Amino acid sequence: MRIDGAAQAALQAMAVNKPSDATRLNYQARVLKRALESQKDQSSELLKMLEPKGRVVDIKA
Repeated sequence: MRIDGAAQAALQAMAVNKPSDATRLNYQARVLKRALESQKDQSSELLKMLEPKGRVVDIKA
């Protein structure tokens, strides 16, 4: 009985399920873009919240 053929078939099956480097890089780029967009949204919300602060000067002496 030859085990080499079965092992080769198993390796080929795993290679089919393994994403290629280009696919993996595209996925990583999409995830990073989403993270950056989320951070930009959060920063703009923070700026909107902080905008009125410091404009009103309360002078009660």
